[in-house]
Amino acid sequence: MYQEFYRPALHVMRKLRDEGKLDEAQMLFFAKSKPVEELYDYLVDPFCLHNLAGEAERNCAKVN
Repeated sequence: MYQEFYRPALHVMRKLRDEGKLDEAQMLFFAKSKPVEELYDYLVDPFCLHNLAGEAERNCAKVN
């Protein structure tokens, strides 16, 4: 109920999804699950579409 009331665009997005009109980036919103870790380079990827967390060369950036 909360999402339906406070996110009116959700209805539009669901309709576009059902019609196959969303691109790959927009479909991320409807993913069944989210990654356990997320790491983005805001300067290169300001929309945070390319998760770097799983890339071997980026593992040095992880802090325990």
